[in-house]
Amino acid sequence: MEDTLDLLQDSIDLLINLRDWMYVVPKMEARGFSADKEYWFNYEDFKMFRTTDEVGIAFKNDKGTFEHFSYSEFLSFFERR
Repeated sequence: MEDTLDLLQDSIDLLINLRDWMYVVPKMEARGFSADKEYWFNYEDFKMFRTTDEVGIAFKNDKGTFEHFSYSEFLSFFERR
């Protein structure tokens, strides 16, 4: 039970951090990440996943399919300031 609660807390923390990086430019229909811009979180483009091997986040690419990344791999895309 404790492991499940830890996982849930980690997931919540990740989503809180994501909202600071994710932004969409509405007029251009462009997606990107930033620490300095306003953000819009599109829930349909992100989802959490769990397999027997890992837990992570998936996001929709330009082809409309979901790409899976572990949390650490996903966060490594961003430069911390």
